[in-house]
Amino acid sequence: MKTSIHYGGTATTWESVNRTVSFDEAKETAELCARYMPGVHGKVMRAVVCMYTNTADFHFLIDAHPEHRNVLFVSACSGHGFKFASAIGE
Repeated sequence: MKTSIHYGGTATTWESVNRTVSFDEAKETAELCARYMPGVHGKVMRAVVCMYTNTADFHFLIDAHPEHRNVLFVSACSGHGFKFASAIGE
C-alpha cells in the first residue's frame, strides 16, 4: 500500500531538497494509517521524498481564458496534479 502525507514538509528547491525521510516522518505516516485505516499496520518497506509544487493557496488553477472560452489555463502543479489527475478529469 502506498501512503503519503499531503502537504507539510519544508519549502525547498530542486537543488537543495533533502531526500532523506526522517524517522519522525515515517512514524507520522504509520500513525495516520493506523488511525484512518484500521487493520493496516506493519513496517515501512520503503520511503522516498516526493517533491512537488503548489499554488500559493494550495488549490489547482483551472480556468477558461476570459476572451477565448476554448482556451484553458491549467496549473496542475507537477506531482500534486498527477496524484489528482483522475479526479480532475472527472
